[in-house]
Amino acid sequence: MSRRGPRRVGSDGYAGAVTMPSALNPAATLAREVARAKRERWEKEFVMQVRGSRVLPQPERQVRFHPTREWRLDFGWPELRLAVEVEGLVPGGKGRHQTIGGMTEDLVKYNEALCLGWRVLRVSQAQVRSGQALEWAERAAKTPLDIRVCQP
Repeated sequence: MSRRGPRRVGSDGYAGAVTMPSALNPAATLAREVARAKRERWEKEFVMQVRGSRVLPQPERQVRFHPTREWRLDFGWPELRLAVEVEGLVPGGKGRHQTIGGMTEDLVKYNEALCLGWRVLRVSQAQVRSGQALEWAERAAKTPLDIRVCQP
């Protein structure tokens, strides 16, 4: 006779209750669209700031930096091995980057970028708005690149 584990109960307290997948949930879809619009707003703001820079050329957007993974960095200057990631943390947010799993995966990505010789500036939306992100990127661009790639 096989022993069964505890009976699974849905969030509404009923056994076998099925929750709507987030892809089909209108509220979740709207939240994703709002988050994307906010992220794009700050990314466009950063691009506009860089246009006025006397130090930085225009960055590449969504730069792939890893030879085998599909990871991308928001902005990058491959010739400088410099990147900027605009973090999407918002109060009460529930996006992928604000979960333990999402944050852990981001840490893996940032550490792999470092091991491949990339300098990644992680900035907030407020730091983009204030111009601090641009200032850091300009200072980093002026700093000589010392490539020390980690060996696997």
